[in-house]
Amino acid sequence: MEKLVRAGLVQRAEDPNDRRQTLVRLTQQAEDLIEHLSQDRLEQVRFWLNQLNEEELTALRVGLEALSRVAETAQPQTEQRLPSNTSKEQGSFLHSNERK
Repeated sequence: MEKLVRAGLVQRAEDPNDRRQTLVRLTQQAEDLIEHLSQDRLEQVRFWLNQLNEEELTALRVGLEALSRVAETAQPQTEQRLPSNTSKEQGSFLHSNERK
């Protein structure tokens, strides 16, 4: 975690409800990096799709529709949620298991 803080990618703050906990939030620099990496990935997928012929694209579409159908009906096994005691002042900070 310390390396991420030094790199300017996350900010830490003390949890006002529990001083044993540390709250962590992505910085704008981290958000920008994620956006950049996502765009690069999107361009890579576009490149790959352009390499497929019509038959392959149809097979991919059918497979993705089947996967989407299953995903819509499946219950997620785990969901990461903010604790119910997260206040507005905490914003988008997430709890970290890091101990002080």
